[in-house]
Amino acid sequence: MISNYYTLAHLVSEWRSRLHDAALAQPFTQSRFELVLPFEPVLPGNASGRFAAVINCTPAQNVLFFKDTYPRARRNSTGIFAGLEGALVNDIAMHPSDRQIRLSLRTGSSIVLQFFGPKANALLVGPDGTVTDAFLRSKAPSAGGQVSWKPDPPSIPDETAFASMIRADLSSALLQALKRAVPSFGPVLLREVMVRAGVDGRERVAELDELTMARVAREAIAVHRTLTGPARPRIYYRDEIAVAFAPAPLVHLSELRSEEFSSVSDGVRTFVGSAHRRADLGRIIERLHADLSHAAEQATTTLQRIEQETPNPTEADRAERYARLLQANLSELRKGMREAIVEDLFSDGREIIAIPLDPHLTPAKNAERLFDRARKVRTTVVEQGERCVSLQTRVRSLATIIDELDGLTGEDDLAALIERHAATLRSAGIRIGEGPASKEDDRPPFRIFTVDGGFRVWAGKSGENNDLLSTRHTAKNDLWFHVRGMSGSHVVLKMGTGRGEVSRRAKEQAAAIAAYYSKMKKARHVPVIMCEGKYVRKPKGATAGTVTVERETVLFVDPALPGGADEGS
Repeated sequence: MISNYYTLAHLVSEWRSRLHDAALAQPFTQSRFELVLPFEPVLPGNASGRFAAVINCTPAQNVLFFKDTYPRARRNSTGIFAGLEGALVNDIAMHPSDRQIRLSLRTGSSIVLQFFGPKANALLVGPDGTVTDAFLRSKAPSAGGQVSWKPDPPSIPDETAFASMIRADLSSALLQALKRAVPSFGPVLLREVMVRAGVDGRERVAELDELTMARVAREAIAVHRTLTGPARPRIYYRDEIAVAFAPAPLVHLSELRSEEFSSVSDGVRTFVGSAHRRADLGRIIERLHADLSHAAEQATTTLQRIEQETPNPTEADRAERYARLLQANLSELRKGMREAIVEDLFSDGREIIAIPLDPHLTPAKNAERLFDRARKVRTTVVEQGERCVSLQTRVRSLATIIDELDGLTGEDDLAALIERHAATLRSAGIRIGEGPASKEDDRPPFRIFTVDGGFRVWAGKSGENNDLLSTRHTAKNDLWFHVRGMSGSHVVLKMGTGRGEVSRRAKEQAAAIAAYYSKMKKARHVPVIMCEGKYVRKPKGATAGTVTVERETVLFVDPALPGGADEGS
């Protein structure tokens, strides 16, 4: 729920309280999807006026939180929205019914933050409401486009009116009806309503009695009031892993251990930092999103082709009519004729028609061929019709899954989604045995070790394997190791896989693994470079295993594997 409408609304309130006596400094970015809006105090000595809003537009996980300090790097940093430095803020507002935030500046321009999942962006909007620039330009509307900002605020009606809204479509499942009635809730809050009301959500609306409907409406209103009241942010943990964030307590997660925070921003920031596996989860979701989109596109293309190629049912009727007319006139026809001129006994006007014949077949065989054609056309129409219905169902199901991906909050949600839609995923040829839902023995294809504090360390096995590890399996805050000046394995210490902070001993053990799997294996006091994963890059066209690194530090270690490990690990 870190990018849920209600979470963002609370963040806007916290942001507004910090904007007094603060001016916008130069916005900048240091990574592909992260935008930083720094604010400086207008009056000297007002340290509380210095802070930064961090906006992450990663497709799988949109995030907003605040930090008291966010120093800009000297390198690999790019200014965004030139000319805004020093601008004062008039107001900050949450869109009344959508996940958009508008920061209005006294210059007349505004910055609009859109938390739209894969389409998340930050737009610079002119005084007339037209888009003049964008943080992620490839995802921005065309120059001169307008930003939608409808004035009508959302409202939750009373129980009777709310129940009527749900009953608008009696054939729908309750969960879908409720989703249409309160689109701002998202999957986690919809589940909260279901649990509170004691329903499953798959019941058809038409099957619900008045008492159940009233209970669902009452609980939905109660959840809305809780979320619009004072914030009580908390993180829920399962087995010490942060699995969900919420701006208010959730009944359906009450059995999990929770940690409450003094502000929504602190909760969001802690959740993003502590949920160490969310980077891998994001990559899985992105890959699944791409696979689903590709499958939906393929199904749509196949559906269009089938619709074009399916014969008209009237063709079967015509072929059968011609066959019967040939049978009625067999005595007047002979082999070798190219057409039969006969009276149409089945038409009102008894007009004379010409029936094409195969001169190599007898009239009886021509009639039999036409009967076969009629049967084949009818069979094809039925079969293709069934295929069309199946493909249409698949396209709708894939669209539903894609829509649900945007609301995922953790691995449990992803596993539940995969289980719920397993048949659709299999029918679309999408592999579902990866990621959080995979089995324990589905280990990554690297050497795996455990170092001090319980942290996992992965080591590459070859040049290509090193590339795979460094470019696809290293999060930006993981620690990356490689022996200095020599060939050897890339080694990555996976942050968040152990307890607490990474100790110096854990870093030295990871460095020793890198030294062990290098040409310096027999040496002592081997220099090993260490840096964060975000500073490791693969140059275009470079050979397998070749990367460039920045901001590295050097550790001197003796080559060794952690206690109890061997070369077969």
